[in-house]
Amino acid sequence: MADRAILAGYLRSRLAGAFRQFNAALQDLPPEEAHAQRRADWRRYRHGEGLNGSIAGIVHHVGAWKHAAAAALADGRSLGVEAYAPSTGEWHDLVAWLNQGQQAMEQAFAGWGDDDLSETVELAGYPMSRGTLATIMLEH
Repeated sequence: MADRAILAGYLRSRLAGAFRQFNAALQDLPPEEAHAQRRADWRRYRHGEGLNGSIAGIVHHVGAWKHAAAAALADGRSLGVEAYAPSTGEWHDLVAWLNQGQQAMEQAFAGWGDDDLSETVELAGYPMSRGTLATIMLEH
């Protein structure tokens, strides 16, 4: 029997839909508003790459997770999210980098069936199933 893709298809659909909604909210945001509320003394969290109190910091954080997840899904392992930093902090470049991460993640996830979700990948030294990583990415 061919591998079913009911759950995998649902996860792909939700990942794409959640990103479209997030990305749409960013499109008309002026750079000065995106960088407002940035604080150098923002509390640092493990795996909290980019977070600094601003919307741009959130975009940096989400983009780093997308790039790290794409590497883990495509290659079976990735470095920590802090290794996936944008080349610039300019707002429009940051949003483009975020979109590249989403595209890479969707490409790595394309064509999977439900059986593929149980395969183990490693993100920043933490082993987890592809399905678990996809579920984590619903929030990133």
